[in-house]
Amino acid sequence: MAEQKLITGLAHDPQTWGNLSDHELQFLSDGFRSTPRFRQALIQGAFAEVYLSRGNPAIAAQAARRSVNYESRHLEGWEIYLAAAASSGVDDKVIEAALREASLAFQRYPDLNLHFTSLLTQRLRVRGETSAADYEDRLMARKHQGDRADLAFTQAMAELSRAVASQPSFEQMRVFRGIVDQYGRGAGIAFFDHVVRPFSTRLADKGNAGDAVKAVAYARSVLAPASGSQLDKEMAELSRSLQSSLAGKP
Repeated sequence: MAEQKLITGLAHDPQTWGNLSDHELQFLSDGFRSTPRFRQALIQGAFAEVYLSRGNPAIAAQAARRSVNYESRHLEGWEIYLAAAASSGVDDKVIEAALREASLAFQRYPDLNLHFTSLLTQRLRVRGETSAADYEDRLMARKHQGDRADLAFTQAMAELSRAVASQPSFEQMRVFRGIVDQYGRGAGIAFFDHVVRPFSTRLADKGNAGDAVKAVAYARSVLAPASGSQLDKEMAELSRSLQSSLAGKP
């Protein structure tokens, strides 16, 4: 239920007793790593790693490209290709195209899909393409809103963090209200934990407790927690804390 603080479980590798990531567990389920094409991908990836370690990034990039051509879900192949391409000085748009291709290759694996898209948006922002980066972030948040709400909320919080870091207070509140309107209705305590609490706390820490109180009040009007529920109690507690800060109380 949305009111409960449910967490995703942990899977363990019975051979190493280490934790398995979301994508590793799905890789095992999909079974593609036992195919001949994946074995070819491993061979080419090994060559690429050797070339890169010996200071030949251009040849390493070629071998890594062959690796992911054999099997587009060869994660290490993509990582080597991106490192080699960056070292060989290729155009930014070539690397950005590769990141889009990698994100598409892992679209069934939300954590990796988000990882490569985040790398893409970082590069776009460095080049000053903030509108394109914002578009990619919003697209990713919408994509994972249903199946991986935690990832969607993480993307939403990243957008809010950028607004807090670079925008005036009225723009920060505009971004926050837009995110609450888009993702908050029916989202429950997960949205509160990932977005509302961090945003309002950050505002208060920056000396803007007034807007922090308004942010929680707006979120409450949209999330509409049931009276006496866990979400209702935690929102009330946060509001009291912020109001005390606003009044200058300890």
